[in-house]
Amino acid sequence: MNISVRQSAVLACLFGLSIFRVTLADYHYASHAGSDEYPYTSWETAADSIQEAIDAASPGDTIYMGSGVWSDVPCTLWTGRALIGRGIDSTFIRKAGNVVYLFPRDSTLVEAFTFDTPNGNFDSARAIYIPWRSNRVHDVTIKGNRFLNVRKGMQIVVDGIIDNNLFYGNSTAIDASFDACSLLVKNNTIIRCTETSTISSSGGQWFVVNNIFAHNRGEVSITTGRPGDTAYVANNLFFDNLAGESYYMANLQVVGQPVINNTFVGPGGFNRPSAMGVFAYQDFRLAKSINNTFNDFEVGLYHNLDAEVSISYTNIWHVTYNDAGWGQAHYLEGNLFSDPMFADTNDFHLQMLSPLIDAGDPSILDVDGTRSDIGAYGGPGGESYQYLDLPPQMPDSMANRVWNDTIYLAWRMNYEADFFGYMLHRDVMPGFTPSPANLIAEPESSFYSDGDVIVGETYYYRIASLDSQGNRSEYSPEIAVVVVGIGEGAELPKMTVIESNYPNPFNENTIISYYLADIGYRPAEAKLTICDIGGRLIRTLVNQRQYPGNYKVAWDGRDEGDEAVASGIYFARLIVSGLELSRARKITLLK
Repeated sequence: MNISVRQSAVLACLFGLSIFRVTLADYHYASHAGSDEYPYTSWETAADSIQEAIDAASPGDTIYMGSGVWSDVPCTLWTGRALIGRGIDSTFIRKAGNVVYLFPRDSTLVEAFTFDTPNGNFDSARAIYIPWRSNRVHDVTIKGNRFLNVRKGMQIVVDGIIDNNLFYGNSTAIDASFDACSLLVKNNTIIRCTETSTISSSGGQWFVVNNIFAHNRGEVSITTGRPGDTAYVANNLFFDNLAGESYYMANLQVVGQPVINNTFVGPGGFNRPSAMGVFAYQDFRLAKSINNTFNDFEVGLYHNLDAEVSISYTNIWHVTYNDAGWGQAHYLEGNLFSDPMFADTNDFHLQMLSPLIDAGDPSILDVDGTRSDIGAYGGPGGESYQYLDLPPQMPDSMANRVWNDTIYLAWRMNYEADFFGYMLHRDVMPGFTPSPANLIAEPESSFYSDGDVIVGETYYYRIASLDSQGNRSEYSPEIAVVVVGIGEGAELPKMTVIESNYPNPFNENTIISYYLADIGYRPAEAKLTICDIGGRLIRTLVNQRQYPGNYKVAWDGRDEGDEAVASGIYFARLIVSGLELSRARKITLLK
């Protein structure tokens, strides 16, 4: 994705802000161990006050702050000065109450401090405050700091750079809702913010790149709704954020802007928000989702009122509804609906054979010059890294029923692209170690019936998954099953499953039969889709709440646009309450 000339000019201006630092004329110091002798030009003669050291400096000078806790705030950092601490574990600016710590002016740098509150208690303090004024503040760089347990890390109207900061436990990390800003927000980690907005903006030029947003209780809101406003949101990780328990509370809210190469992973559970919200404002209506992956959400994209979103080269997985709202979603080329195959539950790099590798927009290249990957580490702002050949995920959620002297086992199905099958072990002794001697089956599906049992006996089971390269997952925790005989004629327990389709192969129509088990939610959200061999959505056949029971639905070999699809292999997928409990069924279309 090429950045526009206007965006390039703004970036050039922002990146050029640091030039003044290499031409600084003098150095001044503040230290609790200094002798407090003006003009404080050495550690030995350092000031014992932040403001005294700043006032002794001239434009182009640097003020170094010593270790310890500094509470003589608020302070004003005058134009052209740089204020640098000894590191986030050494220099602390801390004060209780409704207070502002620092007012930076034009062409200033703030680096290597921790801004926090006494005793780590949440307070009403604002660490960095740049209010609206007729002459807006420009060229401010806030870099390499830590903000802990303050109400607002920054409340600003400014043009500048916010780079490589850690925000933890604040109410809001960056509040720029006063007026338009031009900001490059990059390489920051924002964790456990508690208010509605983790970042809030009110227009301007925003470049939000390579940040991590995790475990927050608010959204990132980038509002660009006036002539000249732009935003570029790319290569960010959104993980386990819960702005609210409604699907219209999104991790990221944008107005009419592109969102490129981001990874969104939801908080799980049953009250899940949406990944991305698209909102209309004045003439700004159309947003774009390109090279993003949405995982484990109630809704992938929420669009309100007159908003529109075009979706291309985007992966959607374990999402109840791909999109929702009163606006419009336009699904273009290259979309996937596949397990992304992350390296781990907390590491969202892709592993070898992930379907997201080289699956992004062909006009966007990775840093190594190959076609872009989908997700936060793809594209020109991503990373070059080795794809690891890792084992599949361990089977979990193993359930059991005993019926007619038979043990029925079921577990969550694996959907890695290189998944091969399972290794199921059984023993009569608890705490057993899986071995070839107690391997009883190698099922390919997530269901197994064990009829070789004795009434009154207790059996212990463990299971692992296997991929086509021979990598094996860890074994699941052991479960114990006591066999209690049940009289003949009892009904066989059924699992959620796509039971059959007939005819198969088919030419004009095929009937797909499926069964919904009672998993505790009545009626449950049921979604039956047809995908091609690459995991791309072809048709949604069912998308509604249904009670447990048997169902049948026809597919006529046409896509969402009522166009006939080509001969080939397709798959029917069944998702119930956001979970895919049944293996996809292969369907062959012959014309």
